[in-house]
Amino acid sequence: MSKNKKKDKKTSSVDSSKEKESSSSSIPEKDAVKKGESESVKNNLDSKPDDGNEPAKFKKHPNFGRKQSRSGKMKSPEHASKQNPYINILDQHKAHQLRIFKIIALVTIVVISLILIGKYYADVKYQKRQAKMVADIQKRVSLYRSKAEMGSTHERNLALSKAIATTYVGELKDWRHKGVWIAERKKLFEAIKPVMPKPQKDFVLPSLALDMAFIPMGTFRMGRAPNEVAGAAFDEIPEHSVRIEYHFWMAKTETTNFQYKVFYPGYGTRRWNGYSFNLPSQPAVLISWHLANEFCEMLNYKEKKAKRLPVGYVYRLPTEAEWEYACRAGMKTQFYWGATFDPNGVKFANVLDKKSARFLDCNTSKDAPKRDGHFVTAPVGSFKPNAFGLYDMSGNVWEWCYDWYNPQAYDDLPELNPVQTTPVVSELPIRGKFERKRVIESTAKVIRGGACLSPPEDCRSAKRDRLLPEKRDMGVGFRVVLAPPIDTLAPPKK
Repeated sequence: MSKNKKKDKKTSSVDSSKEKESSSSSIPEKDAVKKGESESVKNNLDSKPDDGNEPAKFKKHPNFGRKQSRSGKMKSPEHASKQNPYINILDQHKAHQLRIFKIIALVTIVVISLILIGKYYADVKYQKRQAKMVADIQKRVSLYRSKAEMGSTHERNLALSKAIATTYVGELKDWRHKGVWIAERKKLFEAIKPVMPKPQKDFVLPSLALDMAFIPMGTFRMGRAPNEVAGAAFDEIPEHSVRIEYHFWMAKTETTNFQYKVFYPGYGTRRWNGYSFNLPSQPAVLISWHLANEFCEMLNYKEKKAKRLPVGYVYRLPTEAEWEYACRAGMKTQFYWGATFDPNGVKFANVLDKKSARFLDCNTSKDAPKRDGHFVTAPVGSFKPNAFGLYDMSGNVWEWCYDWYNPQAYDDLPELNPVQTTPVVSELPIRGKFERKRVIESTAKVIRGGACLSPPEDCRSAKRDRLLPEKRDMGVGFRVVLAPPIDTLAPPKK
């Protein structure tokens, strides 16, 4: 027992001595850490410069950049990446996205810059072309003005009328200076010298700048000759003699858009298949018979007020007999230039050519031209005139006549100054939606001459057709005549 007690005392003394050593050793370690921290703080503080304005600079602490784990231990970023390998992948993905965004933004800026630069240069080129175009138009107006200073009265007025038509083109192309062109046109209208129409002489109608051709009285063969095209309509026969016992004047061209706007300033047409019908010198279309007749009445009022209307004459639509007489201009053939359309027809008429027929997927005659230079209506006077100096009597647009349509007119009407003044009910083909055709019983007005999309056989001098008087069609216009009133021509009622 005594020996065991001695051993216990020895072990306890050893343990106590170890505890004392550990406690004594721990105290200097803590002091060393505190001392090291104070020294590190002192070492991190740089001495102030001589002027004493710059702040103190700190050196990086050994633990800078380390992260603390949940257990409280500090670990470096390298150690963290080793623990979570997806961090590097996410960082790389974000860096890749940032690079892509920068590239897209750079490309977008470059593209927008190129577009803006291209637009700028396109605007510059457009302005140069526009300036050149306007300069050319002004040059043409000046040229017509200079021509108006020489020659006869009719030549002078004709040059001024061409200058007026050119100002409408200038107004259309140079719309920013619209007021300048309107003022110029007003001066040109005032410069036209009014003349009283005289037999054997053409004249220019001052209110419309419209050239009127003198048509002498005479006799002609009206209707389809036996040797003309087979299968023509029965209403074109029999061929018979007709006498026009008065002279009259007929407009050399169809009424144009700018002439129609003199009385209807708000007039305009829509585009068709991308083609415009609104050019100043194109014929006015989408005009009903009633509107065309009203136009003539307004013209009469204006000319009568100006005291330029000859006694016993009025402006009106031509009768069917007047129209065919003026169209033939002394010719007895199918067309006023020959027996067939080709080869000279392309010089005289704007019709459905072969190229247009392929585009519209329709048929045209074998003698139709390959291309006449116009898909839709051409500016009036673009083709050669007939012997009376009348343009576009064949093709371009159908033209309203005063007469009511009568399929037996050539049997019913007299030989002298014929005109159908009473309506007649007859069959009338109607084209509906989706190209559906039907026939109705109705009264209609006569149209003559064919149009730009009519085959050549429909542009013959003897060709007759009809249309409801209230109908507005893209292929129908009109021209005016200065002739005796209709009531003086029609036979007295029984």
